[in-house]
Amino acid sequence: MRVTVEIPDNLIDDLLKVTGERTKTRAICLAIKDYIFQKRKEKLLSLSGKIHFDLDWKEMEEIELKATRKRLGSEETVEKTIRRSRALAALKKMQKKSMKSKLNRLTDSQIRSEIRAVRKARRQ
Repeated sequence: MRVTVEIPDNLIDDLLKVTGERTKTRAICLAIKDYIFQKRKEKLLSLSGKIHFDLDWKEMEEIELKATRKRLGSEETVEKTIRRSRALAALKKMQKKSMKSKLNRLTDSQIRSEIRAVRKARRQ
């Protein structure tokens, strides 16, 4: 969406420096996303102590396993599902880590060259 707004130059300059972005659009989008994230986090934190769960994590895990066994059938299938679930959780964790270290901003060609370098190093 195209929007015309008046933002003081010094704010934009500071935003570009803080975010490390090259374009005003990307810097503003990042700032808006961060603001929304902070507000949502504040809203969740305000619920602290207001919501109570009677189940502990072991009970919840057992309920989930029973439901999964019932739905999927064999133990082998359940194990595969659990492994896949854990792999997805690990992947999400790695994605967050790469975003934090700003590795998520690599271009496709940079990613391909990194992959080639790692494969080459493994062969040696």
